[in-house]
Amino acid sequence: MVMSRPVISASRVACASRIKAAICPSGVSATPPPTTNRIPFPARRSLAPIVNSSHDAIISKGLNGIILSWNGGAERLFGYPASEAIGKFIGIIIPPDRLSEEPQILARIRSGELVDHFDTVRRRKDGSMVQISLTVSPVRDENDAIIGASKIARDISERKAMEIRLRESELRIRSLLDAIPAALFTTDERGNISYFNQGAMDYAYVPPKIGATWQNYKLYRPDGSAISLEHSPTELALKEGRSIRNQEVLIEKADGTRVPIIPYATPVIDAEGEVFGSINIAGGCQRAQTS
Repeated sequence: MVMSRPVISASRVACASRIKAAICPSGVSATPPPTTNRIPFPARRSLAPIVNSSHDAIISKGLNGIILSWNGGAERLFGYPASEAIGKFIGIIIPPDRLSEEPQILARIRSGELVDHFDTVRRRKDGSMVQISLTVSPVRDENDAIIGASKIARDISERKAMEIRLRESELRIRSLLDAIPAALFTTDERGNISYFNQGAMDYAYVPPKIGATWQNYKLYRPDGSAISLEHSPTELALKEGRSIRNQEVLIEKADGTRVPIIPYATPVIDAEGEVFGSINIAGGCQRAQTS
């Protein structure tokens, strides 16, 4: 539905002029510094070209949601030229299911609050949706009264798409690791568990937990003598910075049975040569059988 251009009253024109004056002389909004939303006139003059050339959408609006300024970034992001946007309600770029956000944002602005990095979805002129991050600041006049809002909108569609791809990739990797018929867990430099797969749970004397010590595993030599913590493959890899291989041990499960395994403990080393974790795999054994 095409929204008609509202009739702008004299009081609204005066308010708009005050908001523009509080931001920049050309009527293009600019981001105020954290301590104030009033920028000296010479600074406003120098900021105007920067605001106009910004890739981010920079918009000013009154406390009634009417758009008062609209920079080139807003034109590119939302598809409306300034001539079509200015004087319209900000709802022209808000999807119907997100309209409730605007009164909430304006309420926070009226109370003097900064709305910082608010991730949401907005609608372009062609009807397509765009994911954005909003920062909205109150605009004050010379008497420190809040008279409007300055809004910066940044397109985060690519970031969101990357986050989805990353989550999907992590899910695939975790599914693959859980399917491996071996115990696998990683630790930080202190030996605290940062990841474990299903196989690691099968062999643990006590179920492992992220952030907890890996000591949930009881290890023994083939002759039945216990392996102390400091002589365990994981601790040796962390302390000595070398891989531990071909050391046959017995691991005691929660039911008290012991099964032979061959642990592979590998230190993870950073670019400076410092150990910051370990990767541990226990192979050469069958998964624990559940009763």
